[in-house]
Amino acid sequence: MTQDFWTPRSPAEEVVLSVYDAVRRGDEAAVHALLDPGVEIHEAPSMPYGGVFRGHQGWTEVVAALFATWQDYEVSFDLITSSGEHVVALLRLRGRIGTSADPVEMPLAEVWRVRDGRVTELRPYYWDTAELARLAAS
Repeated sequence: MTQDFWTPRSPAEEVVLSVYDAVRRGDEAAVHALLDPGVEIHEAPSMPYGGVFRGHQGWTEVVAALFATWQDYEVSFDLITSSGEHVVALLRLRGRIGTSADPVEMPLAEVWRVRDGRVTELRPYYWDTAELARLAAS
């Protein structure tokens, strides 16, 4: 990842990049400071951790479920862009899922909504949720 990627072009992008950085550092307090208390995370129902998660507790639950599903989890960033309160990040996930010894690599788009300097909504869009669910069940 280059330094240029991390140079924000809008206040909303700066918030989202700060969330990614705080998650990477494992700084839950910093993440919560960037989240609106009523934040909603919408994971696809077919995901092993599918559903709608609300508030700081919901964020903590979905992140714990994500890290319990993925082992050796890595994220690489292809693009971040924004328009108004919406930020779109194009990512690549790499890791192992379930008992699989083979690594999985999958594109992911995340759509964030930022209002008044805090994340109010996150919607991840995985390339193949059925494959992720199948691997998690193995």
